[in-house]
Amino acid sequence: RRISQLRWHPTDDTIAYYVHDDQGVRAIELLDIETGHVRRITSGDHDDRGPVWSPDASAIGFTSLRDDVPNVFAVNLADSSIRCVTQLATGATLTDWIGADTSGHQDRMIAIVSHTKEKDRVYALNPSATTPEVETRVPPEYASWTKRSPPATIPPRIAKLENTVQRRHDYNTWKNISHVASIGLPYFNSTGDWGVGAGTLWIEPLGKHVLGAAAGLSVADISKSFFALSYINNQLKPSLAFSVSHFPDVSRPYGTDILREDRADISLVALWPLDWRPRPYTRTQALIWARYLSVEPLNASAFAAQVDGLPVPQEGRQSSLRFSIRRKKLRPFRDNQSHPLDGWGLRSRVTLAVTGADFDQSYVRFETSGYTVVPVVERHRLFLHGRYRGQRGTSLPQDFVGLSRYDPIRIDAGDLLSFISSESDRVRGHRRLVIGSDVLFGSLEYRIPLVPSLRTEILGLLSLGSTTLSPFFDAGVVWSRPDGRDAVAQYGAGVEIKNALRIANLIELTHAVGFAQPASALFSDSRYEVYYRVQSALPF
Repeated sequence: RRISQLRWHPTDDTIAYYVHDDQGVRAIELLDIETGHVRRITSGDHDDRGPVWSPDASAIGFTSLRDDVPNVFAVNLADSSIRCVTQLATGATLTDWIGADTSGHQDRMIAIVSHTKEKDRVYALNPSATTPEVETRVPPEYASWTKRSPPATIPPRIAKLENTVQRRHDYNTWKNISHVASIGLPYFNSTGDWGVGAGTLWIEPLGKHVLGAAAGLSVADISKSFFALSYINNQLKPSLAFSVSHFPDVSRPYGTDILREDRADISLVALWPLDWRPRPYTRTQALIWARYLSVEPLNASAFAAQVDGLPVPQEGRQSSLRFSIRRKKLRPFRDNQSHPLDGWGLRSRVTLAVTGADFDQSYVRFETSGYTVVPVVERHRLFLHGRYRGQRGTSLPQDFVGLSRYDPIRIDAGDLLSFISSESDRVRGHRRLVIGSDVLFGSLEYRIPLVPSLRTEILGLLSLGSTTLSPFFDAGVVWSRPDGRDAVAQYGAGVEIKNALRIANLIELTHAVGFAQPASALFSDSRYEVYYRVQSALPF
């Protein structure tokens, strides 16, 4: 027999306490200090706890789990009648009973109410409140299943059949890597190259190993054949991702033209989950990325006359090592790809690199970024994002720090499979390139959900999902001098329609169509743009 949660009577002559024993009795009792008489005021059949005296000592409030969740009850000491004060599915716990005061407040019960999994709220309750008694009438046919039994039942115990067990052994993940899909197709591009391409994907059922490969054999020019190989290992700690590729003629936007490059890339990524201040739906991760890159521009002469200070691309090699740590929270809502309802993230990265034709140059690049999604009304959300990048040293000219002319393609496909085409941000409404050693970028969006799904499917491969409308404001500042006197600022605003796009029920990404203008030309008929971009709803 154990007692706890003692509360003195207002006149200090009686103690109320919670008692429980090994026989399952959970009750509230009163002990008269002078006579030693003990009075049990609850039956003990329920888990009643936490007694609190009323200011006039005529009643005792307590918390009971008689409805399988904690709720507030009160017992009248004169006739021992019990009434229910709260009837909340999420539960309520009584902490105090406050008397009337000179400000006009009457007696109040103070209770803690579970609001969400992470948050409780404190409420002042009317002590005389009662909960309605609802008579539940269940039609007889609803309970008819209790009077029937299935034609056959599985016995509670099944005898072992030893001859059915052929062999017992530990599970081998390597031996269970299975083929998922392979495909081969002819290809042709605008440079006159053509040939046959193929791809294959192999996965272990538990996701411990993922192996993907793609290759193309050029018939027009064998030297333009390409390949890419990627392997992910989730069996070790840390998780590892290795990739190697060679594309002899790959194109990407650069300035006002298209830059063609012969690019070879080898990288190894190690990802550690960190158990630092664990919280629901919150993850902390550390990442190390080692990379070797060899690049040779095929049409560098086309950029010699470019404006906006765009550097002429150069041939070179680069070896880099990146250290990154990030912490983010994101609950698993259905529409996280286009309209996450809450979440936040912080990330810091440092990149060390040696570069140049003969590795005669080096640089260090550092970055800090963060975002948050703030509830407004209903399902409307305010999205805030900020990012700072700085570089000290010399990198390849085409790997610059600044504000881009084009939107980077950003696809979030998991921790080790995410893709981003460029590290530089763009201020929507501007198409001017700005290059420097430091850049500060910020974005604000007010996201309004329009429809949960467009219910549109194209050729059974593309489906259009949830859609949001997002008025936005972007700002970016680039500078090179330590005193910031050469700073160039860009401000843009507009509106964007985002949509969740699913490809073959395998890949889900977010694409958007928007209208934007420089802030200085807002609501005018000049200097506006209509754009299309592919970016995830969250930066990382």
